[in-house]
Amino acid sequence: MVVGDDGATLALVRQVDHQLQCRDMARAWGAPGFARIDHWDSVVTAAARHDDG
Repeated sequence: MVVGDDGATLALVRQVDHQLQCRDMARAWGAPGFARIDHWDSVVTAAARHDDG
């Protein structure tokens, strides 16, 4: 769980939702104005699974 606390508000984000958000951001890389990096598919997989075990 990712926890954000600014002193007034507590934000809780499930780890799996955080991973999926990272995956989606990695997939979006290469949109207009951003060149895709080498081994892009591996980077997307790594972003999606970076918190697994």
